[in-house]
Order: sequence, then C-alpha cells, then structure tokens
Amino acid sequence: MAAHSRQMLVSQLRPPNPLPRYRFQVPVKALDYDATLTGDDIAGRFMEVHLPVLPYTMQDDYGRAQAPGEMPTIDVENDRLKAVFYPDDGGRMASLYDKRNRRELLFDNPVFQPANLALRNAWFAGGVEWNCPVYGHSMQTCSPIFAATVPTATGDILRLYEFDRLFGIVWQVDVYLPAASSALWVHVTLRNPHAHDCDVYWWTNIAVPLTERTRVLSPAAYAVMHRLSQRIERVSYPFMAGFDASYPANYPTAESAFVRPAAPLQRPWQAYVDESGRGMAHLSSPELHGRKIFAWGHNPGGKHWMDYLSLPGRGDYIELQGGITATQLQMRPLAAHSRLEWTECYMPLALAPREAHGTNYATACDHACRQIDADLPQAEFDAADAFLRANVDTPVSQVLHHGSAWGHLQETLYHKSFSAGLAFDAPISDEERPWHELLTTGTFSAATLARHPTSWNVSADWVKALQASQHRHGATWLHHLYLGVATLEQNDLAAAEQHFLESQRRHDSFEAARNLALIRDRQDDVPGALECYLKAYALSEQSVPLAAEIVMFLKARGLEQAMVEFTVRLPEHARTHERIRIAFAEVALAQGRFAEVHAFFDHPFNTIREGEKTLTDLWFALHIREEEARRGRNLTPLEIDAVTKDNPPPMTIDFRMTAE
Repeated sequence: MAAHSRQMLVSQLRPPNPLPRYRFQVPVKALDYDATLTGDDIAGRFMEVHLPVLPYTMQDDYGRAQAPGEMPTIDVENDRLKAVFYPDDGGRMASLYDKRNRRELLFDNPVFQPANLALRNAWFAGGVEWNCPVYGHSMQTCSPIFAATVPTATGDILRLYEFDRLFGIVWQVDVYLPAASSALWVHVTLRNPHAHDCDVYWWTNIAVPLTERTRVLSPAAYAVMHRLSQRIERVSYPFMAGFDASYPANYPTAESAFVRPAAPLQRPWQAYVDESGRGMAHLSSPELHGRKIFAWGHNPGGKHWMDYLSLPGRGDYIELQGGITATQLQMRPLAAHSRLEWTECYMPLALAPREAHGTNYATACDHACRQIDADLPQAEFDAADAFLRANVDTPVSQVLHHGSAWGHLQETLYHKSFSAGLAFDAPISDEERPWHELLTTGTFSAATLARHPTSWNVSADWVKALQASQHRHGATWLHHLYLGVATLEQNDLAAAEQHFLESQRRHDSFEAARNLALIRDRQDDVPGALECYLKAYALSEQSVPLAAEIVMFLKARGLEQAMVEFTVRLPEHARTHERIRIAFAEVALAQGRFAEVHAFFDHPFNTIREGEKTLTDLWFALHIREEEARRGRNLTPLEIDAVTKDNPPPMTIDFRMTAE
C-alpha cells in the first residue's frame, strides 16, 4: 500500500465557482410512481427530485483539452490483485486488475474528463464511485478526501473517509486485501453524529466494460425502472419491451433498472461476464440490498456520451450499482448517534460460457451463484465481515492523503470527535480560513474581511456561531453576508434582503449586490434585479460566472437587446463562455441570422447537462426556420417531421438519452 501517480490524459478541473447556488435555482423534477409499487420498493421514497447544493459550491469550470498529466493514486495490491484509488477525486477506485488472468475488472477510463452529470456539475466516468449522501452523485466525487493506513495483525487496511457538509454525516470506506487473496474487501460505515435522527443515502456505482455480449446476472423476480420521463414502474425481468435486458448492449436508450429478488438475500450479489464467461462478482452483506444496472443505450446520444466521457471508441461501459434501499429514489433513517455499516466484496469470476449465456436467465443465475459460493464460501465472507466491523474504530497510523479541514472544524464546533478511528487534521485552506477564525478567535481577521469569500455554511449550527460572534465581537459586512446566504437558502427573502442591505452598507461587495439581484428577480422586480446585477458585475473584477448568470437572466426575462449591450462590453474570455454562446445562438436564430448559428455548432461543447437537449433542439429549429424561409410560410407538422428526419444532428452535439 503506497502513494503513487498515474500518467494519463487529463482535462483540467479549475477552482469551484464561488457564487452560492440556492435550492430555488435547482430545477424540480416531480416523480410519477406506478400504483403497483409497494413495500420495500417505495419505503422512504421522495416524491420529487429537488436537491440542495449549499454549502457546497459548483464545480463548473473545465474544458476538453485533454493533455498529458498526472493523477495522484494510492495503490493496494497483493500477488493476485491490484486496486488503484484516486484520493483527489472522492477516493474513486479507478482500477481493479486481476494479475493472474491479466484482466482489468473495471472500466478503467484512459482519461480524466469532467462532464456535467453531478449535483455540483463535474463528474467523470470509470471505476467505483462511493455515492453519499443524496441522489445525484457524491458531493465530493471531484474533491480530495482523506486516505490513511490502519494497522492490523493480518495486514494494513486502507481507510478512505470524509465529512459530508450537506447533512453533517461522516462516511468511511475501509479497503482490505489479504495476502494471497483473490477477493478485495470494502467495508463502508456511515455515522450520524447528531442528537437527532437523519435520513441517509448510499449507492456504490461500479463501472465495468461493455461489449455486445456482456451479460449481467443477479437474482431477479422483476425490475423497477426509473424512466427518463421520471416514471417509476414495475416490469418483468429480464425480458422487457421485446429484448433481453440482462444484455445491456440491447438497451435502445439510457435506462436505470433496479433488479429485485423474490425474497431478501443473505448475501446480495450481482455479476457481469463477457462472451467467454469471465468477469467480476460484487457481493455484500444484507444491509446493501439494492441492485441496479445503468446503461447509456445504443442510440446516437448514448454512444456519444460514452465517447464524450472517454476517448472515441474506448468509452463503452455500464454501471452495476448496489445501494442501501431498493431504488435510488429512497432514503433510509439513521438514528441519532448511531452508524450503519456493511461489507462488500469484489472478485474475479469465471463461469462456463454455455451456462452463463443460457437462454434460461434463472438457470444462468443459479450457475453463477454456485460458482460464487464455491469461490467464496459464506463462512469466509462472515469472517471477513466480522474482522472489518471489529476494526471500524481502530485508529489510523499514517495519513497518506489529506482531505478538507471541514471535518476538523465541525468537530471543533461540536466539541467532540466523530470517531477514534478518524483523523481530520488538515491544513487550513483559504476556503476554510474564515470559519476557522470564527471558531478560534471569535470573529474575522482584517485579512479575511479584505478578501472575497469563496465558501458558505448554511446549517443551524453555523448560523448560531455567526450570531454568537456578532453578539460578542460586533457585526461585520461578512457576518451579514454569510447570514444572508444562509437565510436565503431557507427561502426567507425578507430577512435575507435585510442582511444583504446591511452587508452592503458596511462594505459594497459584488456578492451582496448579486444576492440582492436574485431576490429582486424572485420578487418579479426586473428593473431592480438588472440594476443590482450590473452593480455586482462592476464590483466583481470581471467575474465570468457572474457574467454568464446575468446573460441567462436577461435572456429568460426577454431582454435580448440589453443582453447584447451587456455582452459586447465583456472581455473576450467571458464572451466565449459556453452558456453565453448558446444564448447568443438562440437570439441569432430568432433574428434569422442562420449562418451564425451554423458556425456556432463547430464549437466543442463542455458543459451540456446529462439528458439536456438544448443543442439538438436548436439544430432542428435552425433547419425548420431555414426551410420556412425558403418556402415563405410556416411548415406543417408532417413537413417538420420530414425536415428533422432529413437533418439528423451530428454526434458531437447529440446528448439526447431518449429515442426521438
């Protein structure tokens, strides 16, 4: 076990966007549940997807200039397996290599390429991702986490861990690879340090290679499908809609299939095999009972996404996922001052090809189950599970990689440590420094008051700390700014407005002006919002994220001329921001400047959201408008269908995940 690095193609992920993204800025997706779903399939379900980002900030600044670079790694290996972890990026297990059979068991992405798929925007494909605490990928999937060694009598454990700022819980992943073992063990612990119960979420997402003959096996009586339309329904499995869903290459479009057994399993499992019957099994203790297959589908958009997230022709993958609930649209309760833990195992699997690919799915699963039992008897699994549970609180001995100091600050705020087995000491960064000062000196230093803030806290505990500081040491512009952000996240516009006005009275900051612009816009005071936005930009030292937000505001409010006038004054690097370019292409189309829109599509796009259809909608609209201009009249619905069929979008702009 040691810290190393990988040489590979890397697209740079730049520092986070400091503008707070409020809950009211996050789109709401209502969920439509089939009435036949009952019991575990809906226990703890949520009725809409509307997830907060704060106190985290957005990671939305990256490109596609893949250049030779270096990824820090921590490697765990014996004479049979080698596992590679990315401590700078959520502790992702990027690779699990089977030395004896010379096979990579995971989809080991040859590039690091961020794309807009996570709650904070940036996400990358490949390996095993530890997803906590809410649906929509880990808040820390592109952020550093702690990695440390834990000594035991039978070898070191690698401990990956961090403090989650969203719900204030702690997650821990213990990785254990015994000598001469073909099984890699992972033990996950979620801790609730609060004096109240909370809901928790966890899914382990395992990217594995996809071929035409890749088959996924897992005991199944039926499946629950989460459709892109947000319909959640029960279907037969594996045969659905005229195809065998156990072969993910058959999926015509992107799908999420939660595979449900007839009865709870003592050792839930899922496996994939290729045409030769070789692959990998993932099994767990019963706490991690959910199982899912995700596939991008073989439509043009799905194929493009896989190439887009990797290299052309080298990005085909699916995900096998395991969770603590039946589907990803549920959470489960975790009692105050308690923890939830389970054990997972990853191991090579070799099945007889004829049995693995037999036409009877249940028989193929029985064959796989017998082989798994032979390779790893239940007694051996139970022994490893007991060993890992016994070492959950064993102190770390050497920290190999530092995460953030937020865990340490939270322990200071709580006046207690989370666990004897976790060490959160880390250098204080500029993001954390104001909050460190608040806890150690009671207020903010002159140096902090002279800087732009880059981090936020919105929990009740931090609000109380800010209020106590005001009472003892006096308020500053930064106290009011921070309290305004926390209050606005609670949707209390009146109280937030007073905080931002008071902050502005003490110090004219672009942050206060921008937040006042959001409030004015929420109040439908468009002139007031524009005035605040323009003031914010003038104070901001040419903030590109703020410029993009202003352009989107002007476009949404139909102020296209004001948008043009604002944008022509922007520096070149701001005018080329992708969202500003999209807004201008839409205006150009509306004004009949078709040549400009054609040229727009030559741009390499970086930040199109998963499932977003902005580019393809614009493409079709362009060709329809051109044809209408040529004919001198509006097209009929049949003529519109013909134009769209005759002008398929180039793959470089096709991010659709449905068949259209």
